[in-house]
Amino acid sequence: MKQLNLVKQAILTIALGGFTLGASAAEIKNVQQAMVSKCAQEIMYFKVADQATANKLCSCTTQVQADNLKLGEFWGMQTAAVNGTNPDTLPQIKRIQPKLQQCRVGLKLNNPQAPARPAAK
Repeated sequence: MKQLNLVKQAILTIALGGFTLGASAAEIKNVQQAMVSKCAQEIMYFKVADQATANKLCSCTTQVQADNLKLGEFWGMQTAAVNGTNPDTLPQIKRIQPKLQQCRVGLKLNNPQAPARPAAK
């Protein structure tokens, strides 16, 4: 169960940079793509999935979040994840959990693996 929570935190912990209010549709699309890319990198870093699967999962979860969360709810989720709190306990995540689970249907996901440490010299 702890491993599954690590996957969820990796998916939910997404770094945003350069986002401004009043952004154009093209800028918003770029932010969403940056979120998907960061999410997919983390999924691959922990060897949960290959690149194609990670991109599919992250695209879906990012879209579910964009379509179903208010901005304050999104930041609350991000704050919880960054602070090491399981975001699943938040009401907004409980509300969209069925839609997030649909993102996993048909995908082959591995248990997260800790990255290998570099060999000591």
